[in-house]
Amino acid sequence: MPRPKKTESNVFDTLIEQLAAALAQRLVAAMRSEGGGRAKGAARSAQAPSAAGAPRGRRRKGQKRDPEFIAKTTQSLLEYIESHDGERIEQIAKALRVKTKDLKLPAMKLLASRKVKTRGEKRGTKYYAT
Repeated sequence: MPRPKKTESNVFDTLIEQLAAALAQRLVAAMRSEGGGRAKGAARSAQAPSAAGAPRGRRRKGQKRDPEFIAKTTQSLLEYIESHDGERIEQIAKALRVKTKDLKLPAMKLLASRKVKTRGEKRGTKYYAT
């Protein structure tokens, strides 16, 4: 059977297939070296938590935060507010390297226990130690 002539289209198709195969091999190798070659669903190795002890991964929808995490976050938030009066929650979250939504409950707990007071409204709310 005679071989079909190599057209530009065939050449490009061949090059794209080779490039895709090489890229796939590199991705698999990189994933194995980063994850230690673990299989899907295997336990991850522990990493250092952020300043407030934030959980590493994302929680499932509706999953509650660990009470120990909330207590640590509340304590670190109180300590930060005591040393940096008058900052907004965005500034505090950036300094503690935590998401602002993870500080909402600890801030409410501190307000309820009257350890912290606020001035301002919405995003302009500033937190002060009492």
